[in-house]
Amino acid sequence: MISGGSTDGDSNRARKSWSRRESLGVDERRQGSGPIITFGPRDLEEVNFPHNDVLLIQAMIANYDVRRVSVDSGSSVNILFQEAFEQMDLQGYELSPVKIALYGFAGHTVQPRGEILLPITLGSGDERKIVMTRFTLVESPSSYNVILGRPTMNAFRAVASTYHQKIKFPVGDKRARRIGKEEGQGGREVCSVEESKGEYEEVELVLGKPGKSVMFARDLEANLVERLKSFLIQNKDVFAWVQGDLMGVSSQVAEHKLNITPGSRPGYHQIPLALEDHDKVSFITSGGATYQRMMDKVFREKMGRNVEVYVDDILVKSRTRDCFIPDLEETFATVRRYGIKLNPAKCMFGVKSGKFLGFMVTERGIEVNPEKVKLL
Repeated sequence: MISGGSTDGDSNRARKSWSRRESLGVDERRQGSGPIITFGPRDLEEVNFPHNDVLLIQAMIANYDVRRVSVDSGSSVNILFQEAFEQMDLQGYELSPVKIALYGFAGHTVQPRGEILLPITLGSGDERKIVMTRFTLVESPSSYNVILGRPTMNAFRAVASTYHQKIKFPVGDKRARRIGKEEGQGGREVCSVEESKGEYEEVELVLGKPGKSVMFARDLEANLVERLKSFLIQNKDVFAWVQGDLMGVSSQVAEHKLNITPGSRPGYHQIPLALEDHDKVSFITSGGATYQRMMDKVFREKMGRNVEVYVDDILVKSRTRDCFIPDLEETFATVRRYGIKLNPAKCMFGVKSGKFLGFMVTERGIEVNPEKVKLL
């Protein structure tokens, strides 16, 4: 069992209040309805008995195929070990400091090197789910690359069975499973995925006035281009062309809160901050996942169906050409309803295949390009 770290509250950060946990818990219970997860005789077909094996799975973490991932529901944090971390090229991902030590490593404490927020994928094909997960970086000898604790298990709403050597979690109205028994468990392997740019040419689409434009794929059919142009001109208010277009999201949708002990005296600054400047102060929230929780709430009914969201990156996916504009209309209506603005400089429309957060987007769905995978 591993405890401590920022999961239990970091004194240098804003902590989650019990009132917020309770309100989120109510929302979670409403979402909790789904398929009943069970384990049966068929789940034992590939298990060798007798055994007392640790549950090991394979997971895609930040575009790396990582083996020897231990599932430990007794751990209050997710652990990424230093040796595996060094084999993963994680440039662009921010490492945040952690002040509180971890407990449970062979009976002694370990001071984390920091925390990093990474996407983790479990399952494959249609039974695949991706969740942004916070890992605690630890420099300690281990036969594992990663330990997945309660935070990830709860985020996936996963159920683990060491006896069956599997975990199962809901994906839409289905159940996905991962078999933990791996071949070659004696060694440690981390696979990397080379970057691959999409094979498409960009064309600028001017929306009414010079300076207000977005990009679309050149190979888009002519009639679809006209429909897309008409749609985007009618909905250009969804884009943030200048800073003044950013009006902010309603506090009823999401807001930052500080968990401050009642009766505590003011902090460091003895000179008060001008009232009109209070809303200009920036700070780091506990866990850094407030924005992701907001996006999960906003796109709750669409995620996995025609939208994928990773923090502030949004992918609208359509199964057919006829669904392309209706899917955009539905997504634009949602972002407009909640006051979210899109950055036109980062938008690309009508792409049939390409790269999204390192994953390949094709007609088959979102997946890793197998030709670009190599063993380190």
